[in-house]
Amino acid sequence: VEFAHGGTKRLATLKNTQARNLLGCSVDPTSGDLAVTELGPASGGAVWVYANAKGTPKKYAPSFLNSPYFLSYDGAGNLFVDGLDNNGVFAFGELASGSSSVKSISVPNVTFPGGVQWDGANVAIGDQFYQNHHQSAIYQVTVSGSTGSVVGTTPLTGSCDVLQFGLSGSSVIAPDDCLNNAGFYSYPAGGPPTNTLTGFQYPVGAAVSVASHH
Repeated sequence: VEFAHGGTKRLATLKNTQARNLLGCSVDPTSGDLAVTELGPASGGAVWVYANAKGTPKKYAPSFLNSPYFLSYDGAGNLFVDGLDNNGVFAFGELASGSSSVKSISVPNVTFPGGVQWDGANVAIGDQFYQNHHQSAIYQVTVSGSTGSVVGTTPLTGSCDVLQFGLSGSSVIAPDDCLNNAGFYSYPAGGPPTNTLTGFQYPVGAAVSVASHH
């Protein structure tokens, strides 16, 4: 469902009767394409891409990614997605701009998939089980070929279960599904939250809406 900045009226609605348990979405800044992750049933989910955010989507269901969680385009139209493989192990892939298939990319350190965002320089990948503890962190990852390298870490101190986060300049807004709040953290330094929004029940995602200057 699409809304304008600050708006409450739906501008557009896309339906997909073939998909179950939609979890994340991202818009390609170069083309306007809309990509959506389908967590799916136990038999497996998929990534669906709507050309120009309209019409019938194209389905991508790579064998190495049984349960897609979150995804994000970078500034060049490359799509990155994380999730779990058939054995419940973290998996990560890229649908490169112009490509017809999602390729597997190895990324160290991540235990359980969290949000995925492009921070302007690196792919920011969330880990819901940072250092094998029930707290979250965000890794800054550079991708070269089929390898992802961790170049920085943002520990979300005091968090419990952060899923899809929202980046805004030097801050990250992190909804915490287990604490039922949304913490504001310095990015990429991390540490304790600088502010907290409360009053939620099972918050899962956050996005930062930017007003148009046209």
